[in-house]
Amino acid sequence: MMAKSQKNSICVLLPTYFDTKSLKLLIPELLKKIDDFSHKFSVHKILIVDDSAGKDKDIKPLLRINKVEVITTNKNMGNQNAIIFGLDHALNNYRKISYFMVMDSDGEDSPEGIPVLLESIVATNCDLALAKRGKRLDIDWQTRMLLNLFKILFRILTGKFWIAGNFSIIKSSWLRSNFERIKESNSFASSLQALPAERTTTNVDRKKRIIGAGKTNRKSKIIYAMDSLIPWISIIQIRSLIFFFINLLDFFICSLIVTGK
Repeated sequence: MMAKSQKNSICVLLPTYFDTKSLKLLIPELLKKIDDFSHKFSVHKILIVDDSAGKDKDIKPLLRINKVEVITTNKNMGNQNAIIFGLDHALNNYRKISYFMVMDSDGEDSPEGIPVLLESIVATNCDLALAKRGKRLDIDWQTRMLLNLFKILFRILTGKFWIAGNFSIIKSSWLRSNFERIKESNSFASSLQALPAERTTTNVDRKKRIIGAGKTNRKSKIIYAMDSLIPWISIIQIRSLIFFFINLLDFFICSLIVTGK
């Protein structure tokens, strides 16, 4: 457990793709929630990853906010790779970070969930505190259908339930030890569920976007779903072999019964 007198520094990482208006409203709220735990935590840096490749001209005023740093991708990398890009920068430039907090910048990851995650990681001293996705608001039926199909496919292939997204608090020491494997997977959220770790999960309902509609197209969502399977590839291979041999054995037994031998 953490000593009462110890204060832990946090880097908050926010990937954004033309969600600057939402960020302007989100940052003060998340700072307020973390400040409620000022006896345990202090914000070292708010790292915004601009995944518009510099095309979002509204993002510069955010630099006026204390402790905010903005880094820009060379091209639109997608949500997961933008997070990995930001974590790579942070691990190489911020040496005194105790924890990383990752959340989406559109408001769906609500600051209301921050106290729950902070309390959870303080109480358990785990490597990861994950926001287990509860109800999702403001989602159309097509997206909901695709999401449910993905969850079913994920369950069949891995034997696990898909429980979380990006919203998480990660112990710095664990992240440094596992970061290369996260980079190789191209999926931050899935890696947090697949890699060996002491983790705690807490139900946090997804909120509506603060402003506007999501800009992720259906093709990108499909790529996201496929990349989410990469960290589980060894388990998928093992389960596929077991399934193959069970069916082969079943075929052999049925053949013996039919031939009467």
